[in-house]
Amino acid sequence: METPTLTIASPPRTKPISELGNSGAQIDGVRMGTIDIVVVGNPYYTTFNEELNLLDLPFLFRDEAHVEKVLAGDVGEHLLASFEKVGLKGLAFYEVGFRDITNNKRPISTVKDLSHLKLRTTPNPAHISAFKEWGVNPTPMPFNEVYFSLKTGVIDGQENPVHHIYNNNLQEVQKYLSLTHHAYTAAPMTMNLDTFNSLDKETQRILLQVAKEGAELEKQLMWASDNICIVKRKNLARKNSAQIQ
Repeated sequence: METPTLTIASPPRTKPISELGNSGAQIDGVRMGTIDIVVVGNPYYTTFNEELNLLDLPFLFRDEAHVEKVLAGDVGEHLLASFEKVGLKGLAFYEVGFRDITNNKRPISTVKDLSHLKLRTTPNPAHISAFKEWGVNPTPMPFNEVYFSLKTGVIDGQENPVHHIYNNNLQEVQKYLSLTHHAYTAAPMTMNLDTFNSLDKETQRILLQVAKEGAELEKQLMWASDNICIVKRKNLARKNSAQIQ
């Protein structure tokens, strides 16, 4: 299908990550109408849209194909629609990806290996509860504090998708990478509902179509990036006596 195009009076103003504040502040900006559209990790939406906690349950998804089937189906459509009750329009599910664990204490081969590790986590209740059950001391903190906290030993480790770990240079301050895939993090693209409703029907249709096509491309790029980063991590591990499981 050919992607439709719009002629607009002025191009949209895009901002890179964190320039408009942290994830919570960005969502608040969209709800208040000071930001039109944002893509933010699912855990940060769950504080005011509890239905989204479903997606953050541990080991919910088997693989990328399973994710795609669920989010492209009735469950995904229902969850996107659920944003309207909090003043948002759910446009599409982008992704952060499957989360893996890094730490400086030991390899993670069994649940027992997690015991007493102090890991940075998201503030999502499902994540925190799961890690507590596994014997971890979960420590939510803003991501921009993670590198220094790992370097200084304030925390033992953290959990994020491999591309996120590598692109933020966390491999410089972490010895062990364990490909646990213990949780999947979606990244809903949302828009201020009033702004969306102010658009004519054809523009709404095109916006929704392009948002979903963009999400498909982003997921393919994310999956490829994960594979590339794993190869790089393995090469780095050989040089620095680090380990990857």
